[in-house]
Amino acid sequence: MKAKKICFDKPNLAPKEAAAYLNISISTLWRFTKKDEFPKPKRLSDRTILFNKSELDDYLQRMGA
Repeated sequence: MKAKKICFDKPNLAPKEAAAYLNISISTLWRFTKKDEFPKPKRLSDRTILFNKSELDDYLQRMGA
């Protein structure tokens, strides 16, 4: 079975992509969303949730990563 490649060139990332981008687990990503300083995801529909990549980059800079 081939591993699926994740592309980080997109402006918005699905939760699985955002977790991989931040090098954290999905459960940690959802725990982080409960913190005020972490970027909130955008819900496009009942099943589509996206994180803005530039907001994640800004968060990483603020946290000193």
